[in-house]
Amino acid sequence: MRRDIAVVGAGITGIMTALACARKGAGVDLYDAKHIPNRENLSWASGRLWKHIHEHNSCLEPLAWASLAYWEALILRSRGELGCRTESLRLLPPEDCLQLERHYRALGTGCHIQTPQSCEHSGVFRFAAGKQLFTGHDAVLLDARKICLLLLDELAECRNVTLHSLTPAEMNASGNGVLCLGGSDSRTYATIVSTTSQPQQERQPATRERAQIRYQVHFDVHVNDSRRGLLKPVLHFGDDRRTWCVPSPDRSILKLSASAFSFPDAPRADVVEACRTYLLQKLNIRYTRVEPHVSAYYEIPSEKRPSSPYWYTDPQTGVVTVDSCDASIFKIAPALSDQISQHVINGVTL
Repeated sequence: MRRDIAVVGAGITGIMTALACARKGAGVDLYDAKHIPNRENLSWASGRLWKHIHEHNSCLEPLAWASLAYWEALILRSRGELGCRTESLRLLPPEDCLQLERHYRALGTGCHIQTPQSCEHSGVFRFAAGKQLFTGHDAVLLDARKICLLLLDELAECRNVTLHSLTPAEMNASGNGVLCLGGSDSRTYATIVSTTSQPQQERQPATRERAQIRYQVHFDVHVNDSRRGLLKPVLHFGDDRRTWCVPSPDRSILKLSASAFSFPDAPRADVVEACRTYLLQKLNIRYTRVEPHVSAYYEIPSEKRPSSPYWYTDPQTGVVTVDSCDASIFKIAPALSDQISQHVINGVTL
């Protein structure tokens, strides 16, 4: 029997792509090598940040903007349980603040610049000295875990969607409509979509930038402080290691990390502990516990993004592939899944 579409990888992009295809009338099989939901997936987080402005990523910015209406409607339907509007903060040199301000203004997005000492957030964060505080009015906090569970409930109600958990697919052996599963099992589809966290490097077009595996050290800080309402996403604490944090919408958990704590190899336990010590010094809040995490992901550097869009169709096998599954994927999942579903259902290439 020939089914319509196989989606391999049940993270946020896979879930939303399966939903988008099903709503357009296709029969969809959604596969994941782990459980569905996969609590080890990057999509499984207490807080994810949407923002419009991505001055160093020309591919991400329009996809983020195209996804905003979906997130706002979802938040409205949940009466604020799934997310909330907020502001993003970053500590930058004065000249960088002015350059970023011009970019915000050019896109009609509000922002303001002030000294860190004059803002109330300096009471809960320890910012670097000698920088100015840039505040962007373009941020939305999303409860990724609750959103994934809600979308999976919607999938369960779709009669034309079947979930296949604990079913690994051999993507390097699949193609031309044939999906190879464990052993000698295989199934035939009109289209195969790969949204796993492992890009198919062996079959990737030579002209395309290759995604590289990275290991991000981050910590979930469980906040126990009456001032937690002051917590906002900070994209840059102004330090050399580019510390950042993203709170959950209810401010109960603060995800804390730094750009410098992304490694090409899985870090040793002592390295993780050193990261913990460094990062916690950036906070001036009370908390009950700190959970360490090391997350593997694939990334194409933002400066190489213009020649490497977020998905492509393999010219030999026809497999539609999302080949870099970093944290930025979550915020653009509505637009990304719509693009992919339009392509596989209607043949539209955007």
